[in-house]
Amino acid sequence: MRRQGHRRQIFLFFAAVVLPALFLSAFTIRMIRQERELVQKRAGDERRRVAAMIGNRLSDRLDGFRRQADGIVAADPDAFRMRRAFPPPLTMIAMRQDGRLFFPWDLGPEAAEKQALISAGPFGSLIRQAEDAEFRLKNTAAAAELYRNALGTARTSFQRNYAAQNLGRVLESSGRHAEAETQFTRLLETPVSETDEYGIPFFLWAMDRLAAGGKAGSFVQQLAGLRETKMWLSSAALSKLKDVIETLRTRISDPAQLGTLAEIEQAVEQERKTIGLTTALKGALEKTSVGIQEAGAGESPKWSFLRAGDRDLFFTLSEAFPLSYVWVIDAPLLLKTVVGEDGVRGIFPGSCRFAMGINSEGEPLGPALASVRLLFDNPGHPAWARSFLPDPRFYWLALVLVVSVTAFGMYLLLRDVRRESRLAAAQSQFVSSVSHELKTPLTAIRMFAESLALGWTRDPARQKEYLETIVSESERLSRLLNNVLDLSKIEQGVRIYHKEPTSLDDVVQRAARTMSFPLQQQGISLHLDLDPGIPSVMADKDALEQAVLNLLHNAMKYTGDSRDIEIVLRKDGDFAVVGVADHGLGICDEDRTRIFEKFVRVESPQNARIPGTGLGLTIVRHIAEAHGGRVDVESRPGQGSTFSLRIPMEEGGR
Repeated sequence: MRRQGHRRQIFLFFAAVVLPALFLSAFTIRMIRQERELVQKRAGDERRRVAAMIGNRLSDRLDGFRRQADGIVAADPDAFRMRRAFPPPLTMIAMRQDGRLFFPWDLGPEAAEKQALISAGPFGSLIRQAEDAEFRLKNTAAAAELYRNALGTARTSFQRNYAAQNLGRVLESSGRHAEAETQFTRLLETPVSETDEYGIPFFLWAMDRLAAGGKAGSFVQQLAGLRETKMWLSSAALSKLKDVIETLRTRISDPAQLGTLAEIEQAVEQERKTIGLTTALKGALEKTSVGIQEAGAGESPKWSFLRAGDRDLFFTLSEAFPLSYVWVIDAPLLLKTVVGEDGVRGIFPGSCRFAMGINSEGEPLGPALASVRLLFDNPGHPAWARSFLPDPRFYWLALVLVVSVTAFGMYLLLRDVRRESRLAAAQSQFVSSVSHELKTPLTAIRMFAESLALGWTRDPARQKEYLETIVSESERLSRLLNNVLDLSKIEQGVRIYHKEPTSLDDVVQRAARTMSFPLQQQGISLHLDLDPGIPSVMADKDALEQAVLNLLHNAMKYTGDSRDIEIVLRKDGDFAVVGVADHGLGICDEDRTRIFEKFVRVESPQNARIPGTGLGLTIVRHIAEAHGGRVDVESRPGQGSTFSLRIPMEEGGR
């Protein structure tokens, strides 16, 4: 009958509440979905319009930068090799000759010219002899003399600096430091444009050799001046400059100079990254498949897009001069400039970036920039298009409200049904457990009492054993009844504790004596480890004894094949701790918190054979919390459990 009543309640609830709620939810979701599709279409049209506008402005800006760069090179062809000769966002320029690209920091024909100067005439002969004496014969004295003679025959500043550099190196290796310092000091005065065949300025070689001396501070100032030079340094020169910075950092301690070195090093790394782009850029631009688009007759040069490393670049070819130049522009910097202009700023939410390839995601920028698309980082923002319906949040709120009310009603209904089922099951289990628990001691008491009354045994020892069993079973019966009565008082909130100064040692001793006979009957040994220094606490001694007895009784039931139980009384900070440990069945993690609920017993094949009502640990927890403490449990399946009754000592002595 009860099950039929539950089914009727659920059916009526579905018919009156759930079905209308489902219909309303489906209708609302359909309206929102249709409106969302229209909004997405309008947003896509708006994104394409904004991308086309940005593409037109990018194209105008790119053509403007190309004309400006063309004008600079037309006025001064040497500007190609000068740093900061072109305004940002021009990242770099390259010269195109015979299908190859040359960058400002490439050595080009200069390296071959310097190699020719090294081997030319009497100077070259003396240099070869000096190198033979230095490296093959290991005769540094002869090598130094030959380098000095070569210095006397030098006809150009490059030859003089080259001979002085080698002479200083040989003099230093032979221990003639004063003479070597003279040569290196002279090289320190050479300008940045005076470089060796690898493009490394001679003064950097000299500075590297002299850095161990006392002029490190002045070297920092000289290096700081490099930031103002307009000449590009080669990759080898930047590497040598980094070595000099590392050497100087170990020789100076002034924080200001160290800060200057850090700034110089940062600039060097940035320039090295720029030069490093040339490897990827050369390979891409020299391939016909990704290469430079030639402009047709009467057309302006076309701009292409390239991703080199982690850099996005625009590039184009200018044919306005005897030599062709490639202009390379930092694409993100240019995009940031255009997006910040009047008429573009604020017309779309979020930010945007370039996506490479005409088939990639994003919006087209127009025919002038067909190789790249614009990707908006927030394409779904409602600012792209306005809905004609009320705010969708209103519909979602109404939908959430309907679903919430329905779900809450379902929850209440199911909770009531489940609570009634659980209550019925708990009541049935409790009645069964209590009946069994009451019947067992009563049967034993009656049996032994009848044996004594009928005089079946005259042995005094056996009579004493019967009487002890009757007393033990009576105490067990009394403990069971007390647990039931205490639980009733706890649920009604009328359980009263009479607190007074109580010795926990005495409480544990009394509990141990009470349980001695039943433990002895089951062959279980009880071990006590009591700290005599535990002070008295303000507590209800009868309640604490009941709690300890419940823990001992619980340990006795679940000790399994192990026949040992320990009671420990110790101090832990502000708490006195009574620990009861067994080495039996143990408890798994998911059941560790449930065992303190009333009527709850862990379901397992082993526990099914163990009697109990599921009240003992519930009462222990209530007693502990009523005294301001708690019950902790440590357990592992198959290794036993330790229950710790923690009672605060603030109200007692210390």
